[in-house]
Amino acid sequence: AFGCPVHSWYGSSELSGYAAGTVPDASEVSYAFNPWVTYVEVTDELGRPLPPGESGHLVMTDLNNHVMPFIRYDTGDWAVMAGRSIGGFQVVTDLQGRSQTERIRLPSGRVLTAVSFADVFQDQRIASAVRGWQCAQTSADSIEIHIVASDVVDVETINLLRQRARIATDPDTQIEVRKVDQLATLPSGKRWLLRAQ
Repeated sequence: AFGCPVHSWYGSSELSGYAAGTVPDASEVSYAFNPWVTYVEVTDELGRPLPPGESGHLVMTDLNNHVMPFIRYDTGDWAVMAGRSIGGFQVVTDLQGRSQTERIRLPSGRVLTAVSFADVFQDQRIASAVRGWQCAQTSADSIEIHIVASDVVDVETINLLRQRARIATDPDTQIEVRKVDQLATLPSGKRWLLRAQ
């Protein structure tokens, strides 16, 4: 439609714009970070670098701003270091957005975020049947999905929702789907998407 290749960029206003671009022809969405603009790390809660393949905080050091650089700045995003580079550009995968105050950690160590769990609802049949959703962890190995359903929701759609949620969670996670009239809100009035136990 655009007559040219389309790809996305990753960056922030704190780090003067774009810091990474998508890697073309990758089997999963990956971003290559410009080593002249930023030094990128993925760390645990204490700021210790994590090995490739583990999800953690995306931390960047600004190499472009000589007046007021950000050093080991926690972007608030989560990502996974790919363990490879392209021409000196470090590659990051599984980049999650800035809604990471809401996340569920399963017994295997797998982390569900609002962004990753939203993929469950990308199926057209589910998208047309569900007007809103929330996911609450009810115990270490169980979740409850609350949905505000449209008139077209049926048992098959609920079963499809469970199947897709199974892919996003551990194989032994108990998954309950519950229809609600309206979604719960925080005291501020804002709706939450994920709630840990």
